[in-house]
Amino acid sequence: MRKESSKKRSILMLSIHGDPATKIGSEEQGGQPIYIKDICRLLSRHYNIDVFTRLKSRSEEEQVKLFPNVNVVRIKAGPVEFVPKEKIYLYLNEFFMNTVRWIEKNNKKYSLVHSHYWYSGSVALKLKDHFEIPMVHNFHSLGRVKYEVLNENKPDFADMRLLEEEMILKRANAIIASTPQEVKNILDLYDVTGENIELIRTGVDKRLFRPIAEEIAIKETGLNFKNIVLFVGRITKAKGLRILVKAIARVKNKFNEEMKLVVIGGDVSGVMHSEEESREKKRLRRLIKKLDLEEDVIFLGPVERERLPYYYSIADVCVVPSLYESFGLVAVEAMSCGTPVIASKVGGLTHTVRDGYSGLHFLPGRADHLAKAILKLITDAEKMDEIGINARLRAARQFGLEKTVKQIKDLYDLLLF
Repeated sequence: MRKESSKKRSILMLSIHGDPATKIGSEEQGGQPIYIKDICRLLSRHYNIDVFTRLKSRSEEEQVKLFPNVNVVRIKAGPVEFVPKEKIYLYLNEFFMNTVRWIEKNNKKYSLVHSHYWYSGSVALKLKDHFEIPMVHNFHSLGRVKYEVLNENKPDFADMRLLEEEMILKRANAIIASTPQEVKNILDLYDVTGENIELIRTGVDKRLFRPIAEEIAIKETGLNFKNIVLFVGRITKAKGLRILVKAIARVKNKFNEEMKLVVIGGDVSGVMHSEEESREKKRLRRLIKKLDLEEDVIFLGPVERERLPYYYSIADVCVVPSLYESFGLVAVEAMSCGTPVIASKVGGLTHTVRDGYSGLHFLPGRADHLAKAILKLITDAEKMDEIGINARLRAARQFGLEKTVKQIKDLYDLLLF
C-alpha cells in the first residue's frame, strides 16, 4: 500500500486571462478568478499552489502571495499591457515556453496541473506532456455553446478554440463540470465519451454570503429605498443589462411606488477594458436617458466582494439577465444571502435557480417577460419572503464551498500517485 507523504504536494494552477489577484472592477474580475481564489484558499490546507497568469502591466509584481501556500505567478506573453481576451490566443505558445523557463529556473516540482478556460487548457496539455503530470480542467465556457447554440459571431480563433476544446476533453485526466447542463452540453456537442467528466458544483462561502439585518445593510450601503432591484456583473452585452434596463422601464409604467435599479460592476476608471465593454457603457447611458430612468438607475461601480452581502441583503430581488451563463455565481451568492433571484432560463442558471422555488426564470432577451417576473415578486411580499427562505436553503444544501473543495481534493488525491 502506498504511504501518504507528509510533505504537501504542489499544484500548478493555470488561469491565463483571469488573475485572481487583480484589482476589483477590472475586466478580468469575473466568475473564473473568483472561483479560483475561493478554491485555492481552502485547498491550501492540503497543497502548495502556484497560479500562473499573464503579466499585463509593468507596475504589476511578477509574484504575489495570495494566501499562505498560494502564490500568483505572472508570466510575460505578448506585450506587457492589457490585451482583450479575444486576442490572447496569439501568445499561448510564448506563455507555455516562459512558464517552463520559470519552473526550471526556480527548481519547482509540480504533481498536477489544473487549468481554467480553453486558453489555459491548451497550454496545460503541453505542460502535462512536458512534465508528465496529470491534468484537471474547468471550461467555464464552451465554444460550441457560444457559436452553435447561441449563434454568436465566430471570432478569428473560433476553429482553433473548437479543436483545442476537443483535444482537452479527450486528453485531460479529469474535466470538472459545474452543472448537469454543462455535462449534457459536452456530451451532445462534442465527439467524446465523457468518461473523464466529474460533476462538481461551484460553491460559495456561506459564512461570507449570509443574510444581514436590514438596518445594518442600510447603514453599510447608504441605500435606503423601497423596491431595490440589484444587478451584479461586468458591463458587457452578454450580461444582459440593457434587457434589465428596458424591463425596469416597463415596470415603472405599471408600478407607482418607488423603485431603484442598483448596478454593481465595471471599472469606473475606464481603464483595462475592451472596446466592447466601453461601447456597451455608452449604449447603456443613451438607453437610460431615452427611457427617462436617470433618477432610477444607480451605478456603484466595483464593490469589494467582502461587502457584496450588504448589497444582496438590502435588495428585494437580484436579477441575472445574462444571455448565457455556464454556471451563474452571482445567482448563488444572492440566494445564499436569502435574496430571491430572477434569472434568464439559459445554461447553468436553469439548474442553479429553481423556478418558482428559489427564484423565477424568464425567457432570455425578453424584457417583457422579465418585467412580468419583477412585478410578480415585488407586488407579493409573502411570496418574496418564501422564495428568499427557499433560496437560502438551496444555496446551503447544494452550493457550499467546503463541499466543492472536498470534491476537488478527492479528485486530486485519486490522480496523485
